[in-house]
Amino acid sequence: MDIGDAISDSIKYPLSDFGKLLILGIILIIPIVNFIGAGYFIRAMKASLVGISELPSFDDAGNLFVDGLKVLVVSIVYFIIPIILMVIAWILTIFGNSAIYYNNYSYADPTYGIIALALMGLAGLLEFIIIPFLLVGLANMAYNDSELGAAFRFSEIMSMIREIGWGEFIIWYIVLIVFLAIMGVVLWFLAFIGILLLFILIGIILLPLLFILAGSYIYLFVARYTSALFAS
Repeated sequence: MDIGDAISDSIKYPLSDFGKLLILGIILIIPIVNFIGAGYFIRAMKASLVGISELPSFDDAGNLFVDGLKVLVVSIVYFIIPIILMVIAWILTIFGNSAIYYNNYSYADPTYGIIALALMGLAGLLEFIIIPFLLVGLANMAYNDSELGAAFRFSEIMSMIREIGWGEFIIWYIVLIVFLAIMGVVLWFLAFIGILLLFILIGIILLPLLFILAGSYIYLFVARYTSALFAS
């Protein structure tokens, strides 16, 4: 895969239809309805894998919703260990913040907090490692016509990654991280500008719109960029 071409194509892809980009952004911020947005992520992958350059349609919302539920299931399975670690850390945090009485004095035991922080750090590290494999798993599901089991064919997925090359796989992920970091900085800057413009009507309207568009843009960039890796 030519990383430069993949990046260039993925940057332009979400902008191929501003209307659909806006619709996706609105869908993603509405609870329950946002499952349609997750399903659209898979549909964008399917379209990308067969070489279609335009954003797909939103027709057959029922199928999009079902695919969105599949994305949720896949994500939970992939992240089950980090989720368990975070739950344990949360419970330990509650214990740590609870006062312990001894000889008429109360104090909070810091041991729970230290262990909770360690668990949260471990969970974050595992999530960082798991994300690229999750994305390839979702691409494999998209390639196999939304078959849920395809996302869990780990030996098949690992074989694909070895065929792509671990070096290229790692470079792909690093570039993805850099892109997301840049988008984070841009969004932070927009938020700062938005605060300055809060007293102006255009700022109140423009800032939420920009965040909605940024969210859907990132969504589609990741779908297109991951598909480029998978197609290689």
